[in-house]
Amino acid sequence: MKGFNVFFVFLFCIVVFSSVALGGWEFYRTIPDSTISEVDFEGAVPTYIDIDSEGNLWVVCYVDKKLYKVTDPLGDFNIVQISTPSWVTGSGPSGIVCGSDGYVYVTYDDAGQSTQGIYKYSLNGEEVGMYTLEFRPGPIDMDGSGRLFVGEKTGKKLVIISSLDPLTYTESDTVTDHLFRGLQVNESGDTVYTYGDSYALERWVGDPSDASTYSKVTLDKLSFVSWAVGKGLYFDGKYLYGAVTDHEVVYVYDKNGLIADVVGKFDMVVSDTTGFNHPGGIALTPDGKYMFVTDQGNDRILIFEKSEVYVGIDKPSSLAFSDPLSFRLFQNYPNPFNMGTNISFSVRTSSPVRVQVKIFNLLGQEVRTLLDESVNSGKYVVYWDGKDNQGKTVNSGVYFCKMLVDNQYDVRRMSLLK
Repeated sequence: MKGFNVFFVFLFCIVVFSSVALGGWEFYRTIPDSTISEVDFEGAVPTYIDIDSEGNLWVVCYVDKKLYKVTDPLGDFNIVQISTPSWVTGSGPSGIVCGSDGYVYVTYDDAGQSTQGIYKYSLNGEEVGMYTLEFRPGPIDMDGSGRLFVGEKTGKKLVIISSLDPLTYTESDTVTDHLFRGLQVNESGDTVYTYGDSYALERWVGDPSDASTYSKVTLDKLSFVSWAVGKGLYFDGKYLYGAVTDHEVVYVYDKNGLIADVVGKFDMVVSDTTGFNHPGGIALTPDGKYMFVTDQGNDRILIFEKSEVYVGIDKPSSLAFSDPLSFRLFQNYPNPFNMGTNISFSVRTSSPVRVQVKIFNLLGQEVRTLLDESVNSGKYVVYWDGKDNQGKTVNSGVYFCKMLVDNQYDVRRMSLLK
C-alpha cells in the first residue's frame, strides 16, 4: 500500500455472522463461439434481443436487417437465420419482444414508408402478419394481457396497442424529452420504464386501457451521456438493466432508479481485452441466472452468469474453496460523503487470503486501489480520501467500491458530494 493515504485497522480476530447471499455477474461466454459454431454475426451488428417461452434467443441485427433465432443459447447453440423479412429494403428494425401470447413482434422504423410497422412471427420463424403504423415505432414490449407498448419516435409519446387487426391504439398526452431507446412494462401494464437519450431512465404510471392517463417521472439522468442505443433496457420484476453505449457498461437499477450494480469490462476474462463495444439489447433467462447483452461493435452477444457469494459460517456445499472462506463488504460510512469515507469488510478464513478493495467510477474504470494484500480472519476498515491512484481529487458523483476475494466479489454504491 505504498504511496496511498490509507489507514488499515484490525478490529478483531474472529467474526461470527449469519449466512447471507449476495449477487454479482461473471462473464460466461460469447455467441458466436468458434469452438462451438462457425456461424457468426460478422458485419450484421446484433442489436435487439429477447428470449421466448421455449428458451430460444431472438436477435434482430441493425445493419443486415435480418432476424435470427438462436436455439440452445447456453449450450451447443445453433444460429438460424429466419427467411428474409419483407422489411429488408427499408431503414432499420427498432425493437423486439417475445410476447406472452407465444408470438415474436419486431418494430420497424422506415421513416413513414410502407414497410414501417410491426412484424409478427410464430416461434418456428414464420412471418404471420405485417401491420403498418402511421407513427415511427421504437422499442416494444408486451404486458401480461397481450397489450403492446411502443415508444413513438417522432411524437415521443407512449403508445398502447390493444389490437393489431383491426389496429386499435391510444397515445399518451405526456411527451418525453428524449428519443426512446428502450422500453419495458410490468405484468399488469400500469407501470412502464423507458430509457432514452442522455441516459434518461423514466417511469410512466397510468391505466393501461388508455395511454392518455400516463404520467412520467425521471428516475435517473446524466447529461454528459449522449445516448443509450439498442433495446437497452430489461425489467425482471425487481431490477432494471440498462445498457449505456458511451459508458460501455450495463447499470442495474432498483425500481426507484438507484444504481445497485454495474456490469462492464472488469467483469470479463482478462484475455478478452475488447470488453463491451456499444452494448445494446439486454435479455435475462426466466430464472434470472443468465444475462445476454448485444456487443454491437464486436458483432457478438455476451453472456454473463449470476454469481452468489455466501457470507457466513454455513455456506452451501456447492461452493467449493480450497479453504473455508466467507466475507462481507459493508456499506461505507458516511454516505454520501464529502472529504472521505470509511469502508469496512469482514473475512472469515482458515488461512490468509488475498483481498483487494478497489474504487470504480460509472464508466467502469478503476479509480483507486485501497488494498491488495493477504489478510487473516477479522473485521477491517480502509479509508478513501476521495483521491485517485495518482493522488488527484476526483469529481463529485457516484462511485463503486468492489471487494474481490478468491475470484468472488461484492460491490457497494457510494456518493461523493462536494
